[in-house]
Amino acid sequence: MIKRIKNFLTKKDKTFIKETVLFANFPYYLNSYTVKDKTIKDLNNYFFCHTIIMRPEYRKEFLFNSEHYQNFLSIVNNAFKKLKIKPKKYFRMSLNLNFNNGVQSCPKHKDHDFKHKTLIVYLNDGDDNSFTCIKEKNKIKKIKPKKYEAVLFNDNLHWMFNPKKGIRLVLVTTFI
Repeated sequence: MIKRIKNFLTKKDKTFIKETVLFANFPYYLNSYTVKDKTIKDLNNYFFCHTIIMRPEYRKEFLFNSEHYQNFLSIVNNAFKKLKIKPKKYFRMSLNLNFNNGVQSCPKHKDHDFKHKTLIVYLNDGDDNSFTCIKEKNKIKKIKPKKYEAVLFNDNLHWMFNPKKGIRLVLVTTFI
């Protein structure tokens, strides 16, 4: 199951993205790999991240890691309303900002080693290279990022290509 979602963001969501998330002072943190898995080599695949909900294995006593968590929850909940689904539990949520770092793509991976779903909200238009690829059955679906659109899929094997120009900014949420 791979679903594209359009026309779900409110004016308030779009204003938050434009005036806060894309503003020069919004905090992003450098990571040296996109996929943390001992069996996958992904060194020097630098990108910037803003973690909103930490992965379960890194959580201590709090769920949220961003002062803006309510705004991000609003964005994903608007997508869920459009899809008529109600998440039971969030596993992780983060902004991933990718750029031309000399590495073509991230490794093929699943976000967790347990059943989950993934929602990717595209916060800017991608260039002709910055696809999300999702494997479903024996087919690969290539999705070009379109600003303010999203894609929902199960715990499929997936990967993304770094842009050749500009940035690729997505809000990634995993849940059940």
